[in-house]
Amino acid sequence: MTRSLNKLPTLTFSDPQDVDRILRGKDFSIFALQGYLEQIEAASGHDLSAVRRFAQHSLIYQSDDTHLQSRRLIAAVFSEKALDAWVPMMDAAIAVRLDALAQIQDADLMRDFVDPLFCDVILPIIGFDPHPKGQAEMLNAVADLRKFTEKFLSLRELRKMNAWLNDTGLVAPNMDTQADGPATLSSHVAAALGDVPDKENMVRDTGLSLFVAAHSAGLGLGFAAWGLLMHGQGEWQDAGQRDWPDRKLEQVLSVYLSTRFVGRVSDADGDVGGCPVHHNQHISLDMQASNLALRKDWLSQDRPNGVRSPTQAFGAGRHKCPGEAFARLFILRALPALSRRFPDMILHKDRCSFLVSPMLQGPRALPCTPVPLCEKPAAKLWNVKDHTTARAIITDDKGFAPPQMEAHLQALHDKSGRDLSPVIHIAKNAMFFMSGPRHAAARKSVMQVLGQNRLRVWHGLIDDRIQVALDALQASGAPDLVEDFANPVFRAITKPILGLHPSDLDRFDTLAPVLQDVLEPLLPMRQILQLQEVFAETMSLVSTGRARTEDAPSGAVSLQDHLQQNPPEGYDDADIAALVLVLYGASFNLSHTLGNALHWILSLPWDLRQDVADPAWTNTRIEEIMSTCGSPKFIYRHARNTQQVDGLAFNAKDTACIHLNAVNRGKTTGHLSFGHGLHHCVGASLSRLLLRRAIPAVFARFPNIRLTSQGHRYFDMSQTVAMQSLKCDL
Repeated sequence: MTRSLNKLPTLTFSDPQDVDRILRGKDFSIFALQGYLEQIEAASGHDLSAVRRFAQHSLIYQSDDTHLQSRRLIAAVFSEKALDAWVPMMDAAIAVRLDALAQIQDADLMRDFVDPLFCDVILPIIGFDPHPKGQAEMLNAVADLRKFTEKFLSLRELRKMNAWLNDTGLVAPNMDTQADGPATLSSHVAAALGDVPDKENMVRDTGLSLFVAAHSAGLGLGFAAWGLLMHGQGEWQDAGQRDWPDRKLEQVLSVYLSTRFVGRVSDADGDVGGCPVHHNQHISLDMQASNLALRKDWLSQDRPNGVRSPTQAFGAGRHKCPGEAFARLFILRALPALSRRFPDMILHKDRCSFLVSPMLQGPRALPCTPVPLCEKPAAKLWNVKDHTTARAIITDDKGFAPPQMEAHLQALHDKSGRDLSPVIHIAKNAMFFMSGPRHAAARKSVMQVLGQNRLRVWHGLIDDRIQVALDALQASGAPDLVEDFANPVFRAITKPILGLHPSDLDRFDTLAPVLQDVLEPLLPMRQILQLQEVFAETMSLVSTGRARTEDAPSGAVSLQDHLQQNPPEGYDDADIAALVLVLYGASFNLSHTLGNALHWILSLPWDLRQDVADPAWTNTRIEEIMSTCGSPKFIYRHARNTQQVDGLAFNAKDTACIHLNAVNRGKTTGHLSFGHGLHHCVGASLSRLLLRRAIPAVFARFPNIRLTSQGHRYFDMSQTVAMQSLKCDL
């Protein structure tokens, strides 16, 4: 047995017409779960009767007259007209959960809003009394029971489901008809069944299967909120407008779809779209690719205003999702209300996690700050989350200075008894910790190589290295836009431009990521000691290396060569080597920002990215991309004296921690991704240049590229938003 769809003898269809034909066709049926369960029971000797009973009353595994009768029973409660009676209850539940969310500063949108709201709404409609152990216990059951949609489940998984389903205290259906108010599913099903044996279990299993299936509406709400918050503040706030549902709801339902694949089995030999299909062959329908194709076709046509765009988000045919009206209503009522109540909500995207199974995907955790406020969490620390305040601080070089790392490390050196002279030398030559004439001299010299106009001579090399990386990406068996593209491009471009040619390339590349720790202002002693060991070894690898003149285009001079030929005042060879190596450590942000940008673009609706292969698309959006996808999380400044900034009372030596995800928010002008003024990032031009050349090159080479799922992973880094993996389908 295997859980991997890629290893099953399965045909996969993604053309919308083929998908529709299979979903509606009489020659295609659902997986015969009952027969599979009986074979597993006979072979293993384990009792799976609760799972068999659950399958018997689950729409997804019913067929023929039984399925039709169940759909009619469910439609009486879950039709669009029937759900209208539940709108006041739904709105009241939303208001309660919004009030609760407002009290949580370090919230999780799934844990603290979506999941509890889903339970608040769906339990009364189904007619289930709340679980005695709380909603969390029911949601734990959902996490296991939703695997029920997958084929060939293992015995371990089936036994776990069987145990859940045998827990009669999991849900308690209220089968009594309400004297007033709309009928619940449990009361309606109970009345339709009449006086039959095992009636309570039948009602319970019917309702529980709907509870599990309906949770995809919760995943859809969380997924849509994630997508809009990822876009930036403008898209998120737009969701709160009264006309947003008419303009954008269909787009959101189509793009942020929790169903990845739907399975069918062929009942006869035949063909679909010219592809032979054999009797009993397993078929997989790629619902996300099909919906994307539908959207592309829709956008290419002239269409009258007010006509709903086509979507297969809820399937089609006999097994079309009976909860479509509920999902639409749930998202329609909750998402705009959430946007209106928290228009400035911040999503901590690198701490988000997704559930990804062969059949489904959706958010598992969405850490957020509903109301970003400037605050003083410690005696000497201010968290600054307001753009106006942040800009006032970062442009005031007389009132605020970069962190005084050299003095801080010298004090540790003097008091700890540890020799920290190597790391003090690093801080002395790290431009983001420098100020005064020494900083000005270094900046002037560095910009003579890394300035926008000075980089023109490197354009040919950059384009060539991008194409080499794209070749490697295309040759990869499991393409990863971070490991197979962003990281190799970063290494291949920055080393020759900076003039780093280590004697042992593999060892250098293994050690170099530790150099990113230089960005953190107050490291613990353990990391300081590790950093200076790595720095010493990388310095030795670079100093014993040999420059490769073929790396530099004609007329180009690397930064290290330029600084050695024209040393800034007060810099010796050791200072220059340290300065260049620190800049390489800081330059990892190029790779991280490129990875973030590719993920952001591939997560946008097709409507917004259909021209991305044209360099003009990136050129016109470069500042929005930088402010949305820039990898640094914070900029630090120390108050030089006691002062007030926009009502914040700073004492001398207080630290201002500027939260870039709060102050940038997708701004096209005035963002602080590269700092400002005297400490504007010297790598800004190279960052913009890399994005302008790399992004259109990726989409020109692979016009149909897409994410395999939202199964991306981030590094756990305190100062940086950095993707570890971004799997794609070319």
